[in-house]
Amino acid sequence: MPPDPDDRSAAIAVSVDPVFAEAGIRVHLDCAVIDINGPLTSPLPAESLVETAANLSIDASAVASLPTVAATRAAYPALGKDPARYRPSSEALLRRIAQGKPLPRVNALVDAGNLASVRTALPIGFYDIGKLRPPVRLRSGAPGETYDAIGRGPMNLAGLPLLADADGPFGSPTSDSQRTSVQDGAVRALFVVFCFGNPGSDDDALTIVGDAIATAGVGRLTGRWSVTGGIPA
Repeated sequence: MPPDPDDRSAAIAVSVDPVFAEAGIRVHLDCAVIDINGPLTSPLPAESLVETAANLSIDASAVASLPTVAATRAAYPALGKDPARYRPSSEALLRRIAQGKPLPRVNALVDAGNLASVRTALPIGFYDIGKLRPPVRLRSGAPGETYDAIGRGPMNLAGLPLLADADGPFGSPTSDSQRTSVQDGAVRALFVVFCFGNPGSDDDALTIVGDAIATAGVGRLTGRWSVTGGIPA
């Protein structure tokens, strides 16, 4: 369902490029606006992430075969990208857990996103709305396109499913850009859950994030909507 045009919190146009239909990919994006009202430097309580990791029992070799991870990985070669070299962020997090490594601690918002990502096995991105120039479009990266990815440095975007605004690419299911990263001082954030294939119904990533940031006292969801594209369901 598109955002209500009378709701300022949801007034961000997000669309899906026809390239996904041409490649035979089904796309579902769950979007939300988060009003930030607390210091992001305060991470979520450690037990939230530790308990989630402890309750997951999975072998590293089995992560790629999880339905939502497999569907995300399948979208990459359909557009021309190798998912083994550019792993979806949810796959990378689940592999860390399977290998006995702790989840990274960044800030309350990113921690909440990681919590939802490992519970749903879906990639999740957060973007500072104050740094965006809508409209926003999910498309395939063009040859020669790059951005400075968080924790990775310059990343080759050619053939990668990515989000772009009027200033160019800024986010992807693999790693988001430094340009639109959410840092202390941000007022509102756009939250996007990437789903390729059929969206699952077991866990709602938006609800998980909303509950986590409300508990941490750093923000609240003030608008949410879904965007679909690609081949029909």
